[in-house]
Amino acid sequence: MDCSNAVRFGQHSGQAPRRARSLGLEPLDGATLSYRHPRSGEWAHDVRDPLREAVQVSVDPAWELRPVCTGERFACLEVGFGRGLNSATLLRKLREEQIDPSWLQVDGCEANPAWLHPWPALPEVWQDCAPWWGQDSGTWPLRSPNGQARICTQAAPACLGKGGSLGSGSGYDWIFLDLFSPGGHPEDWHPGLLEALTTAALPGAVLTSYTCARQIRDSLAALGWMVERLRRPGIRDTLRAQLAPLPPRS
Repeated sequence: MDCSNAVRFGQHSGQAPRRARSLGLEPLDGATLSYRHPRSGEWAHDVRDPLREAVQVSVDPAWELRPVCTGERFACLEVGFGRGLNSATLLRKLREEQIDPSWLQVDGCEANPAWLHPWPALPEVWQDCAPWWGQDSGTWPLRSPNGQARICTQAAPACLGKGGSLGSGSGYDWIFLDLFSPGGHPEDWHPGLLEALTTAALPGAVLTSYTCARQIRDSLAALGWMVERLRRPGIRDTLRAQLAPLPPRS
């Protein structure tokens, strides 16, 4: 894959990703795959088509600005990991596109693992793409591509940086911000969260989220992210932000 085919910030391809049904896969039971916040009843995913949501809101918008390339080291963090549908969809895309990074790090933090039980059966669409399925935390090897997945039950930002479950690491290329909505669940958006994500992100990193709340967009912009709200026909609005990349070496 030619990594030079990333689109310019503020643009998008305009092509809607394929739905799971069109791939000849079994219909996904979104209500079983997703789960609800016990207090508000808000769903964690679009129950009509959680795969389509993961592709259109999390993976494809990030890929357009910062593609994953064969032979590079690549790291992704999912905050509000849940069952890891976004991360599994990333792994599935790498397999489909035959992209083979030299090392792939997939990290996730899920502070409320009890809400995920009982876990449903893993759908065929994510087979071999979700080694963490059915487990609250741990570390698992990734063999195609080579790397590892680490899931912790510590909330962000506590899980990041020195002393955190995930540590400071070497920096993330992608961040999926998938907590419950900030307006209805301010307790999930801990002080210092966006600052910690900014510190953990590499120059040129891309953050995607389903929430387009003004407070989140303004806070990210103040921290140096270039923020946009993607509006696309038939797709829910998506927040996409990118840290300024390092200037080219002279």
